Amino acid sequence: MTWLVYTVLATLGFATMNLLQRVVAIDSQYPRAATAIFSFMGTLVALVIFSLTESLQSFVLPTQPQAWIAFAVAGLFYGLFERNRFRVAKLLPASVWSTMLNFSVLVAFVGSAVLYNETVNLRVILGALLIITALIVVSYKKTQVKEVRSISQQAMMFALLVMTVLGIGWSLDKMGSQYFGPGAYNVLIWGVPLVVIIFPSIKWSKLRHEFAKAWKSMIVLTLVNTTAYYFMLKALEVSAATKVIPLVQTSTLITVFLGIWLLKETERIPQKIAAAVLAVAGVFLLV
Repeated sequence: MTWLVYTVLATLGFATMNLLQRVVAIDSQYPRAATAIFSFMGTLVALVIFSLTESLQSFVLPTQPQAWIAFAVAGLFYGLFERNRFRVAKLLPASVWSTMLNFSVLVAFVGSAVLYNETVNLRVILGALLIITALIVVSYKKTQVKEVRSISQQAMMFALLVMTVLGIGWSLDKMGSQYFGPGAYNVLIWGVPLVVIIFPSIKWSKLRHEFAKAWKSMIVLTLVNTTAYYFMLKALEVSAATKVIPLVQTSTLITVFLGIWLLKETERIPQKIAAAVLAVAGVFLLV
């Protein structure tokens, strides 16, 4: 039952990350600078995890051109996601953000089906439809005049774009992990996107401002996110993805309930809960 312990730890970690990320994002004046600090800390934590769990001899770089192409594309898309992570978290409540993360799972599954020739059947299509339905449910509300409109069309469309970028990055993780090894790939995929985040430049004054304002929360957020991802990888090492991924995605439900309770995100509670349940059910069908 080791895989279950790792999975539960990963699930709780991702739910905690979703909540804390919202708190940091709300107080952030310069989201890209906050992301740069977060990613730099993530790289350091990944290096520590690598040094504690693997030997230096296991850090061997591949020679195949396709390995570097896959890594470059993954690094670009992860960089684009991280560049906008706190911006999206600032725009959307944690209970909405966590539900929309399931769209990334859908994108990753479609990408994996193309890259690795994985099959698509009726169950997968139904899962995709449930996730899309969840996004519609969590995105819209009725006004006082009974008209249906988006709670923020620009925010939701931007979030969907960012989640799509993340899903593409996820779809390339399997290839990158196979070529570089999980430990080395984890370090590199944290460090290289920093180039995309920082380009063309970030003023030192903004970095100092964000660090001074939220360095304690940022350290906790980085530790929680990096270790949760590590626990998920460990669970996948000893168990099937069809067991691990659905359980990890229950972090969506945990985030919704804790967001309502701790962050007082009390608007449209039944709608948010229904959307979270639909999204998690969709992920179960996908895998």
